[in-house]
Amino acid sequence: MFAFADVGTGLFVYDPKNTVPPIPLSALSDTVPTVEASAYLVADIDTSDVCLEHNATSTLPIGAVTKLMTALVANETISFEKKITVTEGMLIQPDDTTKTNFKKVLIGRLLYPMLMSSNTHIAEVLASTYGVTPFFRWMNRSAHAFDMQSTTFADVNGVSTQTQSMADDIFQLTTYIVHKKSFVFDIIQTLHTTVFASDGTKFNISYTNELQSSDQVASSSTLESFESTVSILPITHYPNRRVVLIILHSPHFLRDQHALLQWINNTHVTLSDVSTSTANTACTLHACIAFSVS
Repeated sequence: MFAFADVGTGLFVYDPKNTVPPIPLSALSDTVPTVEASAYLVADIDTSDVCLEHNATSTLPIGAVTKLMTALVANETISFEKKITVTEGMLIQPDDTTKTNFKKVLIGRLLYPMLMSSNTHIAEVLASTYGVTPFFRWMNRSAHAFDMQSTTFADVNGVSTQTQSMADDIFQLTTYIVHKKSFVFDIIQTLHTTVFASDGTKFNISYTNELQSSDQVASSSTLESFESTVSILPITHYPNRRVVLIILHSPHFLRDQHALLQWINNTHVTLSDVSTSTANTACTLHACIAFSVS
């Protein structure tokens, strides 16, 4: 089909997994947790129903949550079976710029230190392997494709305050990754792994996020000590259902995450009748359709 299609040819994609949506969840609570983050969002990852949000449409720096898009674009632009050269110091925790011996490593394995310990140098190497300018262009083009209208990527790490998004946009990106590129969160929840160089040298990589090891988390330390995080969590009363918890620009993100987790676990969550559900949605119909396109 690709050989006979022209640029701009319309496509219809059928995804049987999304033909029958799961029953929405409703959160029944009059209480609101005390959260210091500038913005947050708690939503059902399977239906896009929002349980709780604050300033979810405010545009803010997102820090190393940026690496979710970096990993996604690396997967789409570079063969994970290709080997590239990095310095030994990039594979040591914490990374050590004084160790400059070169090592060849599979690109697919480099995503582990990048996501497990938020390694900024590896993210930069991945971008330069494809070409920094076209890599940024692909990141921003992907954001546009996901209808992330308030998102701009100015770097691959989120160090720049010009790399900005909003909780609603990050939710759309997270939903796509969970359903279509789940390996990204599989890497993030890995506690320990070993990366081997071509010469047989092994580097032990450990998950260095401070949050609970049972959570699937992408977190970051950004400028001015403000932090952002994305978590995928099961619901206590419905272990087969998951919520996404997004915190942006928080001075105490561990405290905020604990407060939101408490709210989730203490709130009476029920399965709602689709016809009577009044829950807000974090995405438009157009955006939800985009999630079903692999």
